[in-house]
Amino acid sequence: MENKENRYLDELRRQLHAMPKEEREEAILEISTHIADSTRTVSSIA
Repeated sequence: MENKENRYLDELRRQLHAMPKEEREEAILEISTHIADSTRTVSSIA
């Protein structure tokens, strides 16, 4: 993943700090998967 995506996920982790760790990490994994999927989709179209 690129720096922009990593910065986004780092900020998301900070914003979700009040959530239980397991739920927070599950949410981060879900979002990072969506980012990776959309990046692959855009790359395959270009």
